[in-house]
Amino acid sequence: MARKLINRKVKRKGSNYTDIDAVAELNGTLFLIDCKSKRYDEAYETGAWSAVKNLRDALDKDATKWQEQIKTIARERLATELEGFNDIRGFVCTPFVPYLENEDSLQYVIDGLRVVASSGEFEAWINQNGPERV
Repeated sequence: MARKLINRKVKRKGSNYTDIDAVAELNGTLFLIDCKSKRYDEAYETGAWSAVKNLRDALDKDATKWQEQIKTIARERLATELEGFNDIRGFVCTPFVPYLENEDSLQYVIDGLRVVASSGEFEAWINQNGPERV
């Protein structure tokens, strides 16, 4: 049922509030995922200060906004597909592991999974914390 949330516009007070890019469910915990494809170019790869700072700042902003939206979505039950889920968490997913410094972006949404995580980190977390372990 949660799959119906993918690519869905979530409304709040009659207006579009956000959309959900992906979902995952593990042992009763629903993960709402905001996917971000940020530019990974030579400047970032070689550690150019401006490239690293710009990406870091953008992801910090994305993470803060998404965590606020997750709290609102869960508290106000903005989608009927959320029924039956008492544990709703969210994270920002990137295609590569980003360099982050902001304490809020480095927090864990659940043991071992950070507020901003790459798709590879999420896959490793799923493999390590399968249904029998969460």
